[in-house]
Amino acid sequence: LTGLLDTDQILNLTATELLKGLSAHGVSVVTFERGQAYWKTSAPRARAKLPRPMPDSPIFHRLRESQSIFNTDDARKEPDLAPLTEMLGENVAALLIMPLSSGQSLNALVFIQMTGESRFGLNELEIARTITSQATVALENARLYQSSVRKAERFAILNETSSQISALNP
Repeated sequence: LTGLLDTDQILNLTATELLKGLSAHGVSVVTFERGQAYWKTSAPRARAKLPRPMPDSPIFHRLRESQSIFNTDDARKEPDLAPLTEMLGENVAALLIMPLSSGQSLNALVFIQMTGESRFGLNELEIARTITSQATVALENARLYQSSVRKAERFAILNETSSQISALNP
């Protein structure tokens, strides 16, 4: 069960399923940890060593505030995306960015890229929304599971310490 609740595996699986389900050119996931953006995973695998820190981008701020999707037919014409050229590549045309949020907290952004004349229609948007919604639930379950494991470990240590103290005081 532990392996199924690993956040990296969930993000990798999400990227792979979106790549296949949308016949996309590429899918990248950016996570946010302590205020820093990290390029966490890509499908197909990126040549760059991942995870790696990302430069600050206006699109991060905009989507962190709105927690909505971003869809453009020509990413090259979007100045907010300029700092992300290394991740997106030069040939990206259509771009769909889906947030992975729990409550008011933005955990990650999923960048789904198309090249050539491909665009994201209503069917693609619905598929992407369904897969990212499932990923959001899986990530929250993983977080809750890890929290429960840490609490159980702390209680085990407290119980062991209490037993040792009791043994010293007959």
